[in-house]
This record gives sequence, structure tokens and C-alpha cells, in this order.
Amino acid sequence: MYSTLKEGLYALSDSDWSSGKAISGYVIMLACGAIIWGSKKQPVTSLSSTEAEYYAASACGAETIATRHLVADDLGMQLTSTPIYVDNSACVSLAKDFNSCKRAKHINRRVNFLNDYTESGDVEVLSISTHDNTSDIFTKPLGKIKFMKFRVSLGM
Repeated sequence: MYSTLKEGLYALSDSDWSSGKAISGYVIMLACGAIIWGSKKQPVTSLSSTEAEYYAASACGAETIATRHLVADDLGMQLTSTPIYVDNSACVSLAKDFNSCKRAKHINRRVNFLNDYTESGDVEVLSISTHDNTSDIFTKPLGKIKFMKFRVSLGM
């Protein structure tokens, strides 16, 4: 089972940009089990796969921040920076420094709060191989082997 933080809080984000409006998918994991997940058609038409991935990561980031407050306040857990794994390296770079890519100026500023939380240390956006990104299960139909692998990763 994929997890660098067996007992910690972490999230995985993905998007499917194959046709029309992209699909965002994410899962938030705690103690090797999925506690929050979602899949939704994006309200905007992305002009690039990076934009679609960044939008999905921002939606995941919003849920992650809310979950951090719940876990810290109600469960009393001490949290360090919460990793959000994304399988798009340009998206990871943008989350760390939005000005790192001159061709990304078209991305809606509304989703840029991800940069603020990255800078404050609440979340850390990290790269993950698309073959290990469990949130892929929420964005597109998968073959049986990959589906079963990700289903087990979700703790189901």
C-alpha cells in the first residue's frame, strides 16, 4: 500500500483533461484510510493539463485545510505540513511559486490560495507518479488491475 506517512494526514489530487471540462478528483487519507474524497466536473474549461491539475489541487487544498482544522481541533493531533501529492510536475512548480511559469498567467487567480497555504507551511505540494496516484480512481474509468490496486489503497 502506498503511503510515506502511515499514520499521518496526506492528500492525493488528480484531474482528467481528456474532453471538454476536466474532472477533478481527490482523496484525503488518515491512518491509511480514506476519510474524505470527491470527484467533480470543473466549472471552467481548462486551456492546459497543468491548469486542470492546478484547479484539482486547489480543490483538494481547500478540503485539506478544512480537514487539518478538524483533525487539530477535535482530535488534538499535532500536524506538520500536510503533503498533497500531484502527478503533474508543472502543477507542483506552480504551487510552490506561481510566477515560475510565464505561460500560466491565464489560470484563474481564485485558485491561487494554494500558494498562500504552501508559503505558510500548512500544505506542501509534492510530485507523485501517475501509477501511484490513488485519486486517479475518481477521475476516469480504470482497468481492473489498476482499479483493484487503488481500491485497496483507499482501505476498502
